Amino acid sequence: MPNLLPTKLHLPAQPGDVAVRPRLLAQLDRGLDKKLTLICAPAGFGKTTLVAFWLRALLDSGAAVGAAWYTLDKTDDNLPTFLSYLEAAIRRADWADLDRRFGTPDPEALVAELTQAAETLPGRLIIVLDDYHFISDPNIHRLMVHLLRYLPATLHLVITARSDPPLGLPQLRGRNQVNELRAHDLALTPAEAAEFLAAATGAAIEPEVARVLWERTEGWAVGLRLAASSLAASTDHVRFIQNFQQHSSRHIVDYLVDEVLHSQPPEVHDFLLATSLLDRLCGDLAAAVTGLEGRAAQAILAQLARDNLFVEPLDDYGEWYRYHSQLRTMLGNHLRSQATPASLAGLRHRAAAWLAQQDLVAEALPHYLAAGAREDAAALVERHIPELLNHERWHALADRLALLPEALIQQRPALLLLRAWVLSFDARHEAVRLLVEQAEHLLRQGAAAGPEADALWGQAHALRASAIFAPGPTAEAIAHAEEALRLLPPDHRWPRACALGSLAEWMQARGDY
Repeated sequence: MPNLLPTKLHLPAQPGDVAVRPRLLAQLDRGLDKKLTLICAPAGFGKTTLVAFWLRALLDSGAAVGAAWYTLDKTDDNLPTFLSYLEAAIRRADWADLDRRFGTPDPEALVAELTQAAETLPGRLIIVLDDYHFISDPNIHRLMVHLLRYLPATLHLVITARSDPPLGLPQLRGRNQVNELRAHDLALTPAEAAEFLAAATGAAIEPEVARVLWERTEGWAVGLRLAASSLAASTDHVRFIQNFQQHSSRHIVDYLVDEVLHSQPPEVHDFLLATSLLDRLCGDLAAAVTGLEGRAAQAILAQLARDNLFVEPLDDYGEWYRYHSQLRTMLGNHLRSQATPASLAGLRHRAAAWLAQQDLVAEALPHYLAAGAREDAAALVERHIPELLNHERWHALADRLALLPEALIQQRPALLLLRAWVLSFDARHEAVRLLVEQAEHLLRQGAAAGPEADALWGQAHALRASAIFAPGPTAEAIAHAEEALRLLPPDHRWPRACALGSLAEWMQARGDY
């Protein structure tokens, strides 16, 4: 038997800034009727603190429960060591009927011995396996699967881990035998975060400061604690918040570097840095940015998500993911400190090109612009103008224009006419007239040629045929409408409809039915 460390069998000490969280305590209470409570989340989400607080509350309440605690680390990843500590944890719970040594290392026989002894328990024994993600030995996993299959009602197992353990979770879910808490459950609410920050700093926190810290950390407990440490050392909270919104707290950066970045193999390290530029990512997008093969990139993403390394799935199919905002900020800062401007622009341009191919225009545009590819950004917007006009997507059109530099818009007749259409919807007549005149001036100077120029001239004529330009029925307005219908391609349905409507209006007004 190995020498046992008693501290691995003690409930962890309760930090002074612990947040009392009745909603989570109630969820743990409700889960006692199931076989397993699984608390699975990345590092620093308060898994251990929550379970220890809950157990102390149960024990202090006088409920008929006992608690066996076992904190695991990488030295426990073999069956003999695991069994020795598990036996010691149960014996230390002072549950007399289990105060004996397990007589066999055989998992099935051991489970039979444990469950038989547990049948006589006067209440319920809660066995906590903290940090189970250190376990990879298949013999231990088989033991736990067998134990969960035959676990009597007098035993309840609690497992905390950073990734899902291979313990037959789909079957347990199907039988309603597992109570699960995930990162989104453990994330502090705004009210809990304000209480937590006040306890951590020992002073009342301004509501706006608490709000910003909560938003930036997404309720991540360790992130809030580390931010509070920096906040307590700051004499200017306004400046601190301004800096924190732009950069991660130094303490948070140090924590994430140690917990996430330094623990990864080189290929994953490089993958994290390169893809930190993306608001969301999938395997194919990550492959386009990093140069990896698509399946390899998807496999890295899926593994990061399984390991709960601050990577959150955005769908039920394991296709799209996003990084926790603080991890992404830290990775982005590391990338910018190491990469040349040219290599950063290359990453951005590859991301934009892939997104543009998928018609994800709103996501592609910022990357093109950050890469300095202004012409590519303008061409992408222009390519989608007819479709959005046809569907009257005015807000989307306005949003895309707002992303583009004003100097770029002033140089391109298609963008000037697009702005004219958007403003015409708001009856900004004088502005529309000026924009059409600017666009026509550029077209006369050869800013476009061939069918593209014809389509742009058609839009200009369609706008000139409207009441914005013509105060009454005139032959000139009718001529503009007819010219618009001659020049506009069939797929420009919205401008053609406007020209046709103007033509009908003016002809009817002069009695030509």
